[in-house]
Amino acid sequence: MSAPNGGPVILLRDRAAPQTCRGTATVNEKRHTTRRNRYRRIIARDQPPCHICGGEILYDIGDHLHPLSYQADHIVPLSKGGSDTLDNIAASHRRCNQSRYNKPLPGQQLPEPPKPVGVTFVTHRDWWSKPAKARS
Repeated sequence: MSAPNGGPVILLRDRAAPQTCRGTATVNEKRHTTRRNRYRRIIARDQPPCHICGGEILYDIGDHLHPLSYQADHIVPLSKGGSDTLDNIAASHRRCNQSRYNKPLPGQQLPEPPKPVGVTFVTHRDWWSKPAKARS
């Protein structure tokens, strides 16, 4: 296959494959990197304090691995049914975000996770028996 100018044709995928959060089957929408970065910039613009400990966050530090550097934290974790939207994201220290992991904040009630769709597996079949006679 060649292009009209005689060069090779390069096929580009117009969408990334959908991604879900590891360990859950409830997150159906893919996490969009551009949207996520925009949310981080919107939150960092106002430079709020850490929503977990209330301390000051070092927004201008060059080292993103510093324990007091800025990270966007999901208030209701994605693994617990939270959404990847701006109203579910808050500013936090890297240290606070990592220590919290996916646990609820003190006094926070997490929503009940949706029940998984049931699947029935046949685990035992007796293939060698004669079928039961139909009653007349």
